[in-house]
Amino acid sequence: MVLKLCCGIIEKNIEVGLVMKNRVDGILAYFKSNGWRLDSEKDDGKTASYILDPPNPKTTWWLPVPRSDSYEHWDRTMAYTVHMLSKIEERSEAEVLDDLLNPFSDRLSFRIKSSAVASGTVSLSSFRKLLSASTDIIKAAVKDVDSPEHQHKRLSGKAVKKLMDSAQVGQTGQGSFVFTVYIPVVEADGSLNMYRDVLIHILNSFSSAVDEKWEKTASTNLYRSLLAMDLWEDTEVEISVKWSPLAKPSQHTRSATKIGKAVFGRIREAMDDLNNSVSENRVDDEMID
Repeated sequence: MVLKLCCGIIEKNIEVGLVMKNRVDGILAYFKSNGWRLDSEKDDGKTASYILDPPNPKTTWWLPVPRSDSYEHWDRTMAYTVHMLSKIEERSEAEVLDDLLNPFSDRLSFRIKSSAVASGTVSLSSFRKLLSASTDIIKAAVKDVDSPEHQHKRLSGKAVKKLMDSAQVGQTGQGSFVFTVYIPVVEADGSLNMYRDVLIHILNSFSSAVDEKWEKTASTNLYRSLLAMDLWEDTEVEISVKWSPLAKPSQHTRSATKIGKAVFGRIREAMDDLNNSVSENRVDDEMID
C-alpha cells in the first residue's frame, strides 16, 4: 500500500510538471496579479519565493516558483505549488492548474444538454455540426465587434484569422457534452485585446434573446450560428466564460447564459420574419426596376 501510494505521488508530480513545461512566464504573471509579492531575500536565482499576506497576519504563505523549467526539482516543486494553491484559494487542483496553464486566456464554454448526449459523448457527425456552429458564433462575434454590419457577407478577415490561429480547444466533460475554447485576451504588456469584447458581445447578444430583446449590434450571422446547435428535440445550450485570472471584468459583466427550446423558437421566428422582409424588399425593388 505504501509503495502504491508513493508511486501515485511520483506519477502525479511528473504529470503536473510535464503539462506546465514552457509556462514559466504565465505562472509568474499569475502570482503577481493575485496578490503575491516577490521575497527578494529568498531568491537564489533558481527559484523565486512569493509571499501572500492575507488579512490574518498569522497565516502568511510562502511558495516557491522555479525561474526555469530546467530546474532540477521542477516536477516536484510545481506539484507542491499547485496543491498548496488549491488549499489557500479553496479551489480544486484542476481549477488552479487550468488557471496557471492558461492565465492569459478567457475560457468560452459551450455545454450542450440533451438526452442524446447524457453520457458525455456525441456522434462524430453531430460534433462536426456543433464545432462548426461554435466556430461560426465566434467568427460572427469578431466581425460584429471589428466591423459591425446587420449581415456579414463573409465570416473572414484578419481579425477572425488571428483569433482562429491563437485559440485553443479544451476537452469535454460528462453528463452533457462540453467543449471549451481558450481565447488569448491578455497581451504581453498586460493590456486587453479586442477578443474580450468579442466574448462579452456573445454573452450579451444571446442573453438579450433570452430576455426577449435583441442586441442592436448583433448580426444575423451570430444568431443563425446559434440555431445550428439546436440538433435534438430536447437541446439546451449553456454558454459561459471563465475570465482570465490576470484581467477579470467588472462584477456586472455577464459570465453565462442558457438557451432552451423557447429561446431557439423565438430566434428562429425572428430570422424567418427577417427573411420574409428581405424577400418583400427584393420584389419591390424588381417592380421599381
